[in-house]
Amino acid sequence: MSKRAYLSEASKWWNLARQREALSDVLREEQNETVYVASLAVLAERDSQLTAVLDALAARGSVLPEIGLEAWKEAWRRSRLERAALRGAKVSANRRKAKSQAGVDRIKDRWKLSTKEHPTKSLLVEAGVSRNTIKAVLGFTREEYQARYQAALKRRTRKVSST
Repeated sequence: MSKRAYLSEASKWWNLARQREALSDVLREEQNETVYVASLAVLAERDSQLTAVLDALAARGSVLPEIGLEAWKEAWRRSRLERAALRGAKVSANRRKAKSQAGVDRIKDRWKLSTKEHPTKSLLVEAGVSRNTIKAVLGFTREEYQARYQAALKRRTRKVSST
């Protein structure tokens, strides 16, 4: 019995639809062989299609080692769960970002003011976020933010006094 491998390497021009088409053309040949696949996605998109592929292989005396409908269904189920988990992770990340943004917005007007008047620790507690989160949201450390604010005040003062 000969052996044949079908490797799945998706690209713009060699997508899964073309790979399945090529595989179905080869399956029309009359010969006994052992068929190996790197990805079950090459075989079928739905369980009914996989059943048809397995029947075609059996009709021509070919085998697909250690792969059957149950294994395919399990792999399909796992991939769906992983995608669902990814979608859930994205929703959770968006919620955390929104919560962080709301916390930063609560203290943003005081973050640039004097540390003596508005201690960093008390602002962080009020915002409910870490110093690193504030830096990530605002793009600057508190010291950089204060320096930029002071520079802007000086520019405004010079502009007002020159007019």
